[in-house]
Amino acid sequence: MANDKLDKVSSAVERLRQSLAPTDGDNSLAALATARADAGATMVLLLDCSSSMSTVMTSGESRFAALRKMVNELAGSLPTVRTIIFPAPHNPYGAAAVEAPLPERANGETPLHAAFDLAREIGARRVAVLTDGEPGDQATATDAAVRLAATGAVVSLFYIGEPGSYGAMYLDTLAKRLGSSFEPDGQRMLGGARAALAGKVMLALTTGRRSA
Repeated sequence: MANDKLDKVSSAVERLRQSLAPTDGDNSLAALATARADAGATMVLLLDCSSSMSTVMTSGESRFAALRKMVNELAGSLPTVRTIIFPAPHNPYGAAAVEAPLPERANGETPLHAAFDLAREIGARRVAVLTDGEPGDQATATDAAVRLAATGAVVSLFYIGEPGSYGAMYLDTLAKRLGSSFEPDGQRMLGGARAALAGKVMLALTTGRRSA
């Protein structure tokens, strides 16, 4: 079963790669991804573990339970990706770099700023953020994201929440401020097309780009 899930993720990534036009004379995006990966870029996944992520989706799973499965599947395909969770297990206002297994449940505040700052401290070059976009302090989170982007890191934002909500509007505004990609439909994909969402996240981490 695990191998089947990984095959689905890999297939989704391949379809996404083929949908993008070649750049800089490369014959394929796969070649570009390999070249960039070989450069040793630090890939970091920022995962929202706050209480709001325990919201149950129409699929019957909570946002966090479904994300936890997806992140575990991604870890099998991209073992070099580092994962930062927020809040930290023993600090409701901090973030922490963790190894598997991830926490069993979502709980606490949403210190998104701490996750951005920690990603900057560990030298992240490509960052994928999975969140419902409701930080405890919007201005502080924005400032931290700007500091991270100023280092040259490519930040990709994936919204895991209800369409049209405060969180979606905030992440859309933040993406425009950073000049980064924004996926507004993450919750629907997470609930019914998790392999496709995983493929988009993988593409963002390995190439810094997203599908059209």
